[in-house]
Amino acid sequence: MWAVVCGGGYGLLKWGEKYLETAHTIHVGILQPNFTYDFLATEASQAVDGQEPSLNALLEATLGIVDTQRRSGQPPLDMIVWPESVAPMDMTLASDIMGRVWDVSRSVDTPILVQTVDWDERQVREKGFSESEAPSSAFFMFPNGTRSPSFHKWTPIPFGESFPLESAFPALGRWYRSFVGNVSKVPVGSSYEGLPFQKNLKTGEFWRVGAMICFDSIGYQLPRLETLYGHAHVLINQANFVWMRRSNAGNLFAEINRFRAIENGRSVIMVANTGPSQAFDPLGRPLSELSPVLRQYAEIVHIPLQEHTTPFTFWGDMPLWGAGILSACAWMLKGVRNRQSRGRGGIVVSI
Repeated sequence: MWAVVCGGGYGLLKWGEKYLETAHTIHVGILQPNFTYDFLATEASQAVDGQEPSLNALLEATLGIVDTQRRSGQPPLDMIVWPESVAPMDMTLASDIMGRVWDVSRSVDTPILVQTVDWDERQVREKGFSESEAPSSAFFMFPNGTRSPSFHKWTPIPFGESFPLESAFPALGRWYRSFVGNVSKVPVGSSYEGLPFQKNLKTGEFWRVGAMICFDSIGYQLPRLETLYGHAHVLINQANFVWMRRSNAGNLFAEINRFRAIENGRSVIMVANTGPSQAFDPLGRPLSELSPVLRQYAEIVHIPLQEHTTPFTFWGDMPLWGAGILSACAWMLKGVRNRQSRGRGGIVVSI
């Protein structure tokens, strides 16, 4: 069995290397603005060049990375990715903010993947912000003034973005928020449809992004479903590690995202507000260096897109469960035979 696993894995690796030599490549600008939120962190900011959260700073950085691309003679960008928690929280309710982002997208002729709160305007009017659900969402803003469908975060952080059992006991959530500040009410998302961002000129279909917001990349099921059923060709993890500061959590997230790439045969881009940020190809090989933490950073990465499905994406844990069931059956069968043998026997003496 191990020979089949190792031999098959080696064969797939060699096939993947050959495939990626001719794979369609997109050019992605990633931004790490390093906005500081000291009220979220466990210690005061140690950032050398941290910025106060500002839409102006974000838009200037967006224009800056496109200017870098043009001056260096690199191919035009296919998308720009903002990390989690850098776009204004009231963005979707403010037409002037949306308009300014669209203006920049139009001026650079590039879609921008943003993460913000997708408020229900009617609910906010009736209940106010504190009692309204705050879906943590990712969506593309296109140069033509339209936006893609929204992806809603699957894994809200317990006690920070949600309160356990609040859906069954709403009073518990209200009680918790009455003495703990800055606790959102983020509902659990359910969609795994990939976000379309560009036409595939060969097939006429869209190239799609599988969005993952922060903790969404910890579990394997979401990226697997986005790849298998959501038709995602690249996975993007937008994160904000400001509350972890100088811990190694960001490095661990990078390795987790490397595994998501290997499992699904998809390039993965991790973009974090304060870093680290990094990209991996479908074989888990780094496409960029791990960015510095607590510093402003911007980079253009060239991302190969994969269209084929890996065995793990297709089967998931089924082979593992199957092997476990077979092993349990073999163990029980052996136990039954041993009991039968002892029951028939007595003592066998060899001379």
